[in-house]
Amino acid sequence: MTPEAYDRVVSCELPDKTANPYLYSLVVKHMMHGPCEEMNPGIVRGHLLDNRWVIPYNATLLVQFNCHVNVEVCCDIRAVKYLYKYVHKGHDKVIFRITSDNLGSDIDEISNFQNSRWVSPVEAAWRIYGFPLYGIYPTVLQLQVHLPSFQTVQFEDDIDLEEFLQDERLKRTMLTEFFNTNANDPEARKLRLLYKEFPRHYVWHVQHKIWTKRKKGMAIGRLCVVNPMESERYYLRVLLNNVRCPTSFDNLLMVDGVLSSIFQESAYRRGYLHNDSDLERAMEEASVYRMPYDLRRLFATLLYYCNPSDPRKLFEDFYDHLAEDFKKTRVLLNLSDDDILYKGLEGINDTLESLGRDVNHFHLVKIKYSTTEVERYTREIASEKNILVPEEDLYAINELNHKRREAFDILFNNTMSNSGGAFFLDGPGGTGKSFLYKVLLAHIRSKGFIGIIVASSGIASSEFLGGRTTLSRFKISIDAKPGVKCHISFQSSEVELIRNSKIIIQDEAPMTDKLSIYALHLLLQDLCENDNHLVLYVALSRAKTGKNVKVLIIPAMSADTGTKYTTNIVYDEVLVKTSLP
Repeated sequence: MTPEAYDRVVSCELPDKTANPYLYSLVVKHMMHGPCEEMNPGIVRGHLLDNRWVIPYNATLLVQFNCHVNVEVCCDIRAVKYLYKYVHKGHDKVIFRITSDNLGSDIDEISNFQNSRWVSPVEAAWRIYGFPLYGIYPTVLQLQVHLPSFQTVQFEDDIDLEEFLQDERLKRTMLTEFFNTNANDPEARKLRLLYKEFPRHYVWHVQHKIWTKRKKGMAIGRLCVVNPMESERYYLRVLLNNVRCPTSFDNLLMVDGVLSSIFQESAYRRGYLHNDSDLERAMEEASVYRMPYDLRRLFATLLYYCNPSDPRKLFEDFYDHLAEDFKKTRVLLNLSDDDILYKGLEGINDTLESLGRDVNHFHLVKIKYSTTEVERYTREIASEKNILVPEEDLYAINELNHKRREAFDILFNNTMSNSGGAFFLDGPGGTGKSFLYKVLLAHIRSKGFIGIIVASSGIASSEFLGGRTTLSRFKISIDAKPGVKCHISFQSSEVELIRNSKIIIQDEAPMTDKLSIYALHLLLQDLCENDNHLVLYVALSRAKTGKNVKVLIIPAMSADTGTKYTTNIVYDEVLVKTSLP
C-alpha cells in the first residue's frame, strides 16, 4: 500500500468548505476532537478549527451514515491495541431513578441494576436477528509455563484424592507434552519449533491432554505472562522463547554438555542475560497491548527487581510508549517536552517509592529528577480528592433498607461531627456491607473530604475507588511480629493524607493480622492528638448460623492469637452498632 492509496480511503483533514460544504459540515459536526462539541463556522470555544482536531474518517461512510465513523489505517500494532480497547468498553449505560408510589414496598435492587443497561434500537434489532456480535481470527492459545512438578491440578471437594492422583493424565500439561512430542515425533524434530510456534502445527486436545498434528485451521501461541519476581519461572519462560525443540526440563538446563543447576544459570550461559535483551523483549511484548500507565509500573518493576545493565538506554528505547498518554494531551494541556519527560519520570517514581527506591538511583536521564515533599503532599491529597464520585452511589442512599440506613446515619453523623470512634459492622455475606460503605464514601467524598478504604487483599481492595491493601497504605511489614510498626515517616505525604482523612474503612478486618491492626492503632494515636478519626472495621461474618461475629477482647501482647474469633485488641469500646440481617 502506498500513501496515495491510504489517502483515497482515509482522510484526516477538513474538506474544502466552498467545494464541498455538506461534507465540511459533517466533519465539523461529527469528526472533530478536542475543543469543539457543536458545529460552528469559525471559532469554537476560543479555538480555531484546523486539521489538528480532525479524527480520521472515510468521506463515503460519513455521508452515508451522518454520524461519528472513525476509520483508521491499521499499519501498526498500536492501532490494533487502540481499537481493541475502544470496542471493549462495555455496554452503553444510562442513569435513572425508579420510584414507587407505595412507600412501604421493598426496593428490588437486582431489577434496578439490570435495568440500568441501555439497549439502543440498533443493538436491539441486531440481537433480534441474531447477527454475530464479534469475530476473532486466528485462535490464540495461551500456553502454560510451570516449573518441574508444579503442574496445576483441579479437582472437586468430595473426591477420593488418592484414587484421583493415580490418573497419569494429571502429570500431562501443554509444556510437558511439548517436550514429549519433540522427543518422540520425527516431524516435530524436523520442524524445530519454539514453544510459541507449536500451535501453528499441532492441536492441543484438552480431554486427552496430547498434541496431535494440525490438519486444518490456524492458531497462534502466546506464553502466559510471568512476573520477573517469580525468578526461576521467569527465566524458564526466557528459555522457552529462545530454545528450539527442547525435549525436557533437563534439556533446557543443559549447555555445552554441562547441566546447569537453575534456569537463570542456563539462560546466562546461553547468552540471553549478558545484556538487557530479555528486559527489552518484555517491554516490547507489553507495549503491544498495555496502556502507558501499566507500562510505567512494569518498567519500575523491572528496574527494581531485574537490575538492568543500562537502565538509561532501556528508558530511551521505550520512552515513546511510556509517555504516550502525556504526548497525546500535549496540545490540550500545553505541555512542553520537559513537562512530558517530568510526568513520565513521576509515574515511574510513584511505583519505585512504594518499593522504597527513588528514580534518581537508576540515572535514567542526565538531569536529576526532584520532587519536594510539598509536591508529594499535593499529589497524594489531590489524587484522593480527585476521585470521581459515581452519581449512582449518591442516589443509592434511597435504596438502603432500614438496618443499613440506621448504620449509615450513625457513621455519617459521627464523621461529619468529628466525634471519632471505632465501629464494627457485622453481617453475613450478601447483606450489603460493601454497598453501604460505597454509599458512605460517596457522600463523604462529595463534600470534598477524604475517605480512606483498605482491605486485607488486593482483590478485595480493587472493588472500591481508591482502594488499597492495608499493608501497602500504612506501610506494614508482611511478616508481622510483636512490636511491628507502620514504616511511615512523620514528614511524609502519607502522614498528611491520613491526617486529612475523615474516615478510614478497613474491609474484611477479621482477615487482617491483629498485630497489623495494633500497628495502625499506634500510628493513629501518634498522628491524631484529639483521637477524632473515625475507624470503621467492616467484617464478613464467620458465624454459619447467621449470628453475630464473636468479639473477644485480648491484650495487645497476649500469646493467644485469637484465631478462632474475631479479635479486638485495640478498642475496648468497639460496638456492633447494627447487625445487617
